[in-house]
Amino acid sequence: MKSKRLWYLGAAAAYLIILAVVTAGLLGLYRASRDQLDRALGERLLGIGHTAAALIDTDQVFSYTLGDTTAGIYLELLEADFLQLLRAGDLAEITLCVPEGRVLMGCQPRVGVGGPCAGWGRGRPAVGRGRGGAGARG
Repeated sequence: MKSKRLWYLGAAAAYLIILAVVTAGLLGLYRASRDQLDRALGERLLGIGHTAAALIDTDQVFSYTLGDTTAGIYLELLEADFLQLLRAGDLAEITLCVPEGRVLMGCQPRVGVGGPCAGWGRGRPAVGRGRGGAGARG
């Protein structure tokens, strides 16, 4: 009787050890894959951001913010380029904002031109780094 009880305790302990090892392995796999996916998504979005920034003629955008109506044509052309980038990158939105946090141009009708830029409220530190020229890492 005693040996049978000892055998059950040993089997239960082995089962718990195996369960703990499998759980630790799955948690490690989850964390590693989450970090790798987050890093890949960050690099992808950073690449799209660099491409979008390269498309922008800052003089034209600045002229538009000063009230130059002919620069509005440039923004329409830029919106067409951004729409292509949006589709190619399988994104929901690309928004161009002025430094004060107001929307200058958006690719989707739901984005209110002149209203607050919704993305800036989500991650102020990342926006600050981005405005300073650095890529956001998170």
